Amino acid sequence: MSHRTLAAFAVFCAWAAPGHAAELCAWIVETNQPGNQRSFDLWFQSDVNVDFLYKVYGRDIATDTDGANVPSTYALHPGQAAKAWSSSLTLAALDKIDITVDIHKVPNDPFAIAPTPLLTSFAFRRDVPPAEAAPPPTLSNKQCAEIIEGE
Repeated sequence: MSHRTLAAFAVFCAWAAPGHAAELCAWIVETNQPGNQRSFDLWFQSDVNVDFLYKVYGRDIATDTDGANVPSTYALHPGQAAKAWSSSLTLAALDKIDITVDIHKVPNDPFAIAPTPLLTSFAFRRDVPPAEAAPPPTLSNKQCAEIIEGE
């Protein structure tokens, strides 16, 4: 095959593919705040441009009544970390941290009610010992997953 034929074939395969793979990483930065509060900041990073819908929920973090777990659309650019969500809780009320982040395909119709396919899920969990003075870096360890966008 000639170089032109190979190049044309590669372009066709890229164009005809149902979606492209992206490595999506997530982590939570946990910090102490005044007044015995603990703050949680959710960060995302990807190796390619990627759009997705995310939903945060978990014990004592987000409930259906406070609106915190309403799915939100997010767009990432390659290599740029971005803070997508924040929450804070009173430390005295915590004995366990349990935060789950579901990543879904962005709906084609923004007014669609039906849920979109789940691409991946990240779980951030740890026990909180009594009288913990400072958070350990447990939740800040990056969790990464390959997702196929555009299928």
